[in-house]
Amino acid sequence: MSRNVRIPLFLPFISLLLCVLYLPGQVHSEPRRIKSCGMAQIIDGNIGRAKTNALSDAQRNAVQKGIGTLISSQTLVKNAILISDRIYSQASGYVTDYRIVSEGPTPSGTMYELCIEGTVDIADIKDDLRAIGILKRKVGNPRFMTIYLPEIHGGSEKDALVIKSAQNVINEVFLEKGFIVLDKMFVQGFVNEVTRNGDGDLGSISTLALKYQADLLLIFDIDASERTDFSSKFFKEIRLSMDIRAVAPATADIIAAEGKSKIVRTSKKTKSNYLESTVIAGPVTTLAKQVSEGLLEDTLAYFERQSNEGTRLSCRFIGFKQDEMYSIVEVIENMNGYKDKNIRTQSTDSILLDVNYLGKRFDFQRELKSGLEKRGIDIHIRESNNNEFIIYKP
Repeated sequence: MSRNVRIPLFLPFISLLLCVLYLPGQVHSEPRRIKSCGMAQIIDGNIGRAKTNALSDAQRNAVQKGIGTLISSQTLVKNAILISDRIYSQASGYVTDYRIVSEGPTPSGTMYELCIEGTVDIADIKDDLRAIGILKRKVGNPRFMTIYLPEIHGGSEKDALVIKSAQNVINEVFLEKGFIVLDKMFVQGFVNEVTRNGDGDLGSISTLALKYQADLLLIFDIDASERTDFSSKFFKEIRLSMDIRAVAPATADIIAAEGKSKIVRTSKKTKSNYLESTVIAGPVTTLAKQVSEGLLEDTLAYFERQSNEGTRLSCRFIGFKQDEMYSIVEVIENMNGYKDKNIRTQSTDSILLDVNYLGKRFDFQRELKSGLEKRGIDIHIRESNNNEFIIYKP
């Protein structure tokens, strides 16, 4: 008996970001050979430890030179602490290979100096700098939850070995880029409410995700089924497929999607409950990592666009005079976070427009209210679902 499950799917560092994205001239991101030296103190005559520390220092200096090809020295100094915590702390990971060109104690005998020529992965550094800039610029590390939601909710399926293995891998990939995973109790509460409501509408699910303080929702689907035409009396051939979609709860938009599949050949004795199979769990882990990493690129691109273009806010103004509407639009256009607008509908006493705003919803409301009060226009703002606002006179 084959097992088929199909699930409907619906996810002060600006200077660094701008310098990474808009550095004049062409920026080469291919690996580079860089020469650098490092030094370390010789303590209690321990040359081996001093050499290890000097090598680490040399790798850090090589990475610093690599960063210098991507951002200005002024930006490097301004963000030194953050770069130290997030980039230099894993310097050896960016130096893919190296050779020692010289080493030994200094003339004073108190320090050990070691020089290397190493290959530095500039592309990886650029990606991580960009990710830090995007995440810090937008919401200071978005909170996310990873959810498996089948169309027909069946028993403890969400707690099956294969499902949990995939979920853990997805979380790890996003955690490595600075996202913050929501507490398991929040995730469980969200799943329970979705299951109880039985509502698969993307808008409703996004509204519920906001209730649980999620900035990003990752919903995944796994299908494991036997290809009977390709199996034999000695083995089974199982087709695994996995899809993930990233949803922005604030707007109920699908911001990225990724999917892959692979064939796994197993023993004929493998039980048909594939979601509980240890044989299937391994290949699913590999598949989950590939799909998550592919999804991550598009998700980061989404935050990058938000950093440049702002978040779309839908605003309906009701009960205002014509001259007041002109003032409303003018105030919005002069906001600090204003990027663009689109007037969708307009009548004698109301107007509906989308505003691209670079900042948080609260900041938008505060700027709007303050700006209109200076024009003698008092307003009341009611926040609706998914970045929608209804603004009317008290």
